[in-house]
Amino acid sequence: MEIHAHSRETNGKFTEREDMKNIFAIAYMDENGNGFTENEPWIDGEYSTIPEIRERAVELFQDGMTNIIPFEIVDEIVSYSWDYVKRHRVKGWV
Repeated sequence: MEIHAHSRETNGKFTEREDMKNIFAIAYMDENGNGFTENEPWIDGEYSTIPEIRERAVELFQDGMTNIIPFEIVDEIVSYSWDYVKRHRVKGWV
């Protein structure tokens, strides 16, 4: 089983793990201020530590991406909305 999300870099797929604890991703808007849709952000990666998401978030920022929000993946769903991202955002990652 795969978890799908909208990502330009990973073809939108997260692999399923037996232990879904501490799996993070980063939601963002592209350099033009667009998400995948109006209600869904672009999603980057599958990370397991705060330092990993911090490093990748800096890279996204340097590439011109905006509204960068790391979040924890706690549900196996097809798509992640901005509302989901905000409810599961990682606090204190900066």
